[in-house]
Amino acid sequence: MLDGILSNFGEIYSVVILVVLLFSIIANGIAKDVRRRSREKANAQRDEILRWQFSAWKKGVERLGSLPEEPTFLIMKKGECCYYCQTGVALFEVRSARTSTYAGASQGLGHGLRVGGGSGYSTSHDVWREVAVGTLTMTNMRVYFDGDKQDRNVALRDIMSINYSTTTIEISCEKRQRSMVFSVGNGLKASYILQELVSNSKL
Repeated sequence: MLDGILSNFGEIYSVVILVVLLFSIIANGIAKDVRRRSREKANAQRDEILRWQFSAWKKGVERLGSLPEEPTFLIMKKGECCYYCQTGVALFEVRSARTSTYAGASQGLGHGLRVGGGSGYSTSHDVWREVAVGTLTMTNMRVYFDGDKQDRNVALRDIMSINYSTTTIEISCEKRQRSMVFSVGNGLKASYILQELVSNSKL
């Protein structure tokens, strides 16, 4: 009789554990979906505000008839004028990353060292990585990025294409194999200014 009670208790316990695990999986899925929807809503609201800000700024530029100049700490060349300057900008570039896979028995020696049979291989793939944070300046001659780790100096005549999102601007240059992506306060404004500067430089 005792064996029967223990057997039933074990079955009930297993069912309870299964139900708890199932509930936990469902709850985690719901929580992830709620967080995703919340991020999407916040991003949509942010993008709407940035578009409104850009539209209002562009109307002011059209009334003025030209891009307004902005102050900068960059040492300017003769005839050079600044039209965009923002601090706290992150520079992203494509970097190669390797992923290693190992198969087979081995023995640890400590300090990350292992010895023993088995085989391994590694694959290389490109990923976007933040390489520096600094100040992005656009003038009628160049785009200059003064970063904490690396700098970039690009002449307007070398710019081949400009892509953007509401919060980033991507620049491809003739003399660089890989494009540069900058995180900016308003990608619509930054790309508009740069496109105007590049167009005027070719007149």
